Amino acid sequence: MKNIFTICLCLCSVGIFAQYKPVVYDFQKNYFNEGQPLPAETRFMLSGQVPPGVNMIEMKIFDEVGKKVLYTSRWKHRNYDSTASGFNIAVNYPLRGNQEYTFELYFYQTLTDKEEEKLIQQLDTTLFAYLDQSVTVNRNSVSLQKKSKQMIEDMNAIVRNSLGQQRNKADYRFEGFSDIVKNKIAQLEDLRLRKAKFSIFKKKEKASTEEIRGEYATQQLESLKKLVSAEAHNALDAGTSRLTDKAVIDNYPVEATRTVVSLNIGYGGIYGSGDGDNLRYASAPYAGISLPFGNRAFASKFASSLSLSAGVFLTNLDFGNNETASGPVVGLPVYTGLGYKIFNFLRLNAGATLLKNTSPNFSGNQIYVRPFVGLSAEINLWMGLNKDR
Repeated sequence: MKNIFTICLCLCSVGIFAQYKPVVYDFQKNYFNEGQPLPAETRFMLSGQVPPGVNMIEMKIFDEVGKKVLYTSRWKHRNYDSTASGFNIAVNYPLRGNQEYTFELYFYQTLTDKEEEKLIQQLDTTLFAYLDQSVTVNRNSVSLQKKSKQMIEDMNAIVRNSLGQQRNKADYRFEGFSDIVKNKIAQLEDLRLRKAKFSIFKKKEKASTEEIRGEYATQQLESLKKLVSAEAHNALDAGTSRLTDKAVIDNYPVEATRTVVSLNIGYGGIYGSGDGDNLRYASAPYAGISLPFGNRAFASKFASSLSLSAGVFLTNLDFGNNETASGPVVGLPVYTGLGYKIFNFLRLNAGATLLKNTSPNFSGNQIYVRPFVGLSAEINLWMGLNKDR
């Protein structure tokens, strides 16, 4: 039954997500595609069976060492009140061939009302205890045991650590307490407990000055606690899920790839000398190779279309007026330069040509360089066999 479900997932992925290669994750065996290497240099759709009760799955891709996060994506069930049978995660991060990557999958379940209430209580208890320890009421003022900036950083850390294993449906992440909380702490730090502050307590005729001051300070601290609590709870208001399981797939291989070298066969023109009516040039067919500056799966279109080109002109050159040239290395003119693919099979080449003067009335050994430009057809050649891991 499970094999039939896996096959159905593959067929659905092929039909619906044709631009993605299908990859099926087996939760029980903890590997992909029945242990086969992952596709290289292309986007893929990660599919699998959802464990019971899970409504969110988060995936992270790490480098071969397993320390640097390269890509993160997630799947979440649209209806948090029901369960799903399968998941699909679009992975828009092409993997490099002949390498290994570490994958981590995190499985989340929706908190029950009791679990959410308990989490809120624990969060409030920790924050309130921190504020009680950090704020001291003196005879005439309120003092802070730490700088207000440090208090904000500490409380931000408390909330992030408390909610580190939780996710919510709206993808809301706690970004830190607002300027309102920062200003409230600053006001508390500057608070002076003078008699002028206590007109609201005049009705308490039997209360001592110390009692009034203490009640006023407590009131201000409680106001801060309510504000802190309200902002911290915002991260829990959108259907919170908790981490219930985690799967790690270490050093999983990617399929082997081969190096591509492009063979160029074209026709080019080489500048000789002069300009205007006195312009002298030669033309000849040429053949060479091109090595791209970038892989189209990882580089920009410009970088993957640009290449370093080198080759030879297939005949010696005749510039007219008894001026001829060959090459100093293989007896033919050689060139090097840049190429740019303008269509799928056409490349524009431009660069420099190394020439040797072979004019009839020239007896020396003159070697010189002239610019050239040409247009060539391109054929991709596979260099070498697949690299075994």
